[in-house]
Amino acid sequence: MKKVIFFILLMLLFILTIKISICQSLVVHTADGTTHQFSIAEIDSITFPTGNTQNLWIVTTEAYPETANLDSIVIATFGPNYRVADWNDLVDYSLTHSIEEWADSIGMQNGDGDYYITRDGNHFWNKTNRHYYIARHDHIVPPNFLVHAHIDNHFIDLGSWYNLMKRILCIRTDYSLK
Repeated sequence: MKKVIFFILLMLLFILTIKISICQSLVVHTADGTTHQFSIAEIDSITFPTGNTQNLWIVTTEAYPETANLDSIVIATFGPNYRVADWNDLVDYSLTHSIEEWADSIGMQNGDGDYYITRDGNHFWNKTNRHYYIARHDHIVPPNFLVHAHIDNHFIDLGSWYNLMKRILCIRTDYSLK
């Protein structure tokens, strides 16, 4: 596997060297969805990341009851660099990114794929047994859904309920959204 990765990096460096001699700028697309353009004259060196390059957002494959210790499940599943995502993380992210593209990127569909989340670090609404979760509603809220907050005119809604089995939305802890 290491030989394959080394070969791919070597080929990328070769291709980059050829392109640099032809073009005057380099465009870089980063994992957070932003694009940066650099003049070739500005580039001093190129460093490939060797640390954690996993996704910012990730969803558990298994569903869990709201009574489970979701924090422990996330750490056991993805390691200490992940935690249960908070509503505020999603709000901050939506200020600079398309929430629809984000939902599509994690496989969140309208009416299918609600995910546990916290709000202000709290798992449960108003000290009840109703766990927070997000739902994609594509701007049309079902009549029986209590909306605590929403993003993009109810494209994504924050709700709460109990006796549920849901997957967990997780976020990397070593990444800043600001």
